[in-house]
Amino acid sequence: TALKATADRTIITADGEDLSFITISVTDKDGNIVPDANNNISVTIEGPGQIVVTDNGDPASLVSFSSKERQAYFGLLLVIVKAQKGKAGTIKINASANGLLTSDIKIITQ
Repeated sequence: TALKATADRTIITADGEDLSFITISVTDKDGNIVPDANNNISVTIEGPGQIVVTDNGDPASLVSFSSKERQAYFGLLLVIVKAQKGKAGTIKINASANGLLTSDIKIITQ
């Protein structure tokens, strides 16, 4: 019924190299991951950051790592974000998919 975004780190250094790994999960009404979900997920970013890579772990996927849209694989998608060098602030990442509630997460750069 929804997407859920979680980050390994919500505060990163604004040095242009520090990364935050964000997992997007397709969840049911109870918040559990739906392991057979393969929804097409779109990711957008606002603020002083950049999406470096998206991946789903599917070894047969031919979608470019730089794509901002890809299918979930076993209900999961990975988004790697970095801060722009010298630009502190808040990065907002939004994940959306047709028919599912969207998910936002904020990463602070300093």
